Amino acid sequence: DPNLVSIYIDAQNDHLHDRIYLLGALVVAHEHGVPARRRSIVHMTDGPPEDARDEEALFLRWIEDTIAAVATLAAPDADGNPKAPIHLIFYNSLEQRLLLQGLARNFQSVLAATPLYDFVTQLAAFDSPLATFLDQEIRQFKNYPVVCQSLQAVAAYRKFNWNEPYEFRNIFRARMFDFWRRLEDEN
Repeated sequence: DPNLVSIYIDAQNDHLHDRIYLLGALVVAHEHGVPARRRSIVHMTDGPPEDARDEEALFLRWIEDTIAAVATLAAPDADGNPKAPIHLIFYNSLEQRLLLQGLARNFQSVLAATPLYDFVTQLAAFDSPLATFLDQEIRQFKNYPVVCQSLQAVAAYRKFNWNEPYEFRNIFRARMFDFWRRLEDEN
């Protein structure tokens, strides 16, 4: 569809508390087959998600802002109606599973959790999925000279600007962006 809306989703899990602490979405709206508008939505808990309410508040903010971005950015159809197909893109199936588990944990309090869960798991057509996993696409169709093909490494290799709209390379430099060199001691 020439007015496709692609949503690149990132979900980060705190393995100590088994809760989501970061949700991100890059919403890219196409118009006449060309990417025309985009918005980044990144929300994080204030600290480790020790309480279930931290994760719940994170999901509420993220879903509201992501849906608002889709509604704002989507190109109207031929009749002028705000209709556009949506395609979800995850780096790997783990991120989809983390998002689905978080939605399942919060389905009572997050009004959109059940419809969003159903949307993420449905088939878009007879045999085409609604979601794409970039790690599978890269493995099948690309031969990048990157040893550890994480999202951060592949995106950096492809010249993605991790410092827009915030300086994510500095904010998340330890463990997320330390794949090229050792971090210097700050002492």
